[in-house]
Amino acid sequence: MVIPVQTPAVGPAATARQVAGRAKRERTRGEAATLVTTVVVVLVSALAGCSSVPSAGFSVSRNLLLYGSTRFTVSGTVDYVLPFYNDRGGGVDSGLARITQADYQQREVSFAAMRRDGLNLVRIPVGLTDYSRDTYGLGGPKGYLSRLEQTVRAADRAGLKVVISWWDSLGWGSDLLNRYRQLWSMMDAVVKEVGHDPNVMFEPYNEPNGIDWTAWTEVMKATLTEWRQVFHYKGVLILDTINYSWDLARSPLAAVQSADRALQGGAAQVVFANHRYPDGETCPCGVALQGFQDSLERWASSFPIIGTEYGVYSAGYAPNDEWMSALLGKVPAMERAGLNGAILFVWNWVDPNSLSHGPGGRLTAYGRLALHQLWRAG
Repeated sequence: MVIPVQTPAVGPAATARQVAGRAKRERTRGEAATLVTTVVVVLVSALAGCSSVPSAGFSVSRNLLLYGSTRFTVSGTVDYVLPFYNDRGGGVDSGLARITQADYQQREVSFAAMRRDGLNLVRIPVGLTDYSRDTYGLGGPKGYLSRLEQTVRAADRAGLKVVISWWDSLGWGSDLLNRYRQLWSMMDAVVKEVGHDPNVMFEPYNEPNGIDWTAWTEVMKATLTEWRQVFHYKGVLILDTINYSWDLARSPLAAVQSADRALQGGAAQVVFANHRYPDGETCPCGVALQGFQDSLERWASSFPIIGTEYGVYSAGYAPNDEWMSALLGKVPAMERAGLNGAILFVWNWVDPNSLSHGPGGRLTAYGRLALHQLWRAG
């Protein structure tokens, strides 16, 4: 993202990419629900009221995401309604404060516009620092949770599903190994607040970076154990892979699935996230983009995968709508191969990734591209 000159911070998409050197990083390209009786429905609903088990909603069947007994193909966007990072001095980032306040205040309008345009899901970033330290004056953990709960309720009313995503790992890099457990108390509180909602999924670590597959597998197994045995959450978790959720590899993904099967006593309820930006690829042609399609189709036929963040711009490169147009043109084939849909970055922001001019839904050129090639087309 592009940060205004007067703003000392580096924001979300760019922050981690600049901190961890996204531009120069190595990109190793590794390798139905059942119908139930009325009595059972009542019982499960009662359990949902006192635990973190969704009463219905999302599940994973082999490589596919389901909602109820029907395949659910995601068509979504990221929306900033809660602050999730501070400026370099540890204080308020003025751009993030302005955007999150506007998007929260106009959430009903924004979500209605999204639904009108064909979206079915919104991905909401959250962060530990601004939950625990109240840098933005939301009222501490209680106020932060209230704002998140009101956002989820508004999405429910608009007919949108929700992914809640912790973005702390984005800037932590290799320090994720020392810090990931710090997030667990907040995660538990969030699950208690909205985890019973069947329209909600969770993404514990956005864009892990600076770690290898061995470390990643350790973190994910420990996290699954915490969510399943301590939070008692049995629903779908979206797990981002290494190298900013760029890479996929059979053995670690299979190992994590196996761990969740053991914890659940049944099918693994995990989906793996995939992210993509042009990052200097100058045209939507040739080996790079075709290779992306071919490799992702291969993985999507074997593992449950969602593109949870596709954007047109990274810091240090020119935005590339043409590249995005080509990628969106490949999405239908990838979905037929098993990809569970795509989430575009970002609804309303301060850089060329903005899909909308403000929270109200007046689309940018990039937004109109998404509208005609993905959202309404889907």
